[in-house]
Amino acid sequence: INLQTTPAEFYNNITPPAFMPLNPWPNSDITLGSLASHTSGLAREAVGCNFSPTPCQESTVFEQISRIPLAHEPGTTPRYSNFGLALLGRTLE
Repeated sequence: INLQTTPAEFYNNITPPAFMPLNPWPNSDITLGSLASHTSGLAREAVGCNFSPTPCQESTVFEQISRIPLAHEPGTTPRYSNFGLALLGRTLE
């Protein structure tokens, strides 16, 4: 595992693939490094999950990742993302 590792390497062995971000930049993958540096392009929050009295289910988060387009090309623009940080933490578990 290194900073260039993609979360897809951990989650896409699930059928259907769990980690399928809506990425208009097919040659730029989200990596652990882009998650750690907040340059993944993922949204700040998972819709409906922020400040919820019950935690969002992992399947709900992955579903949202597949429906919300990335805000920018991964690895290019810093933009804080709780979504991305949670994904990084879950991947490293």
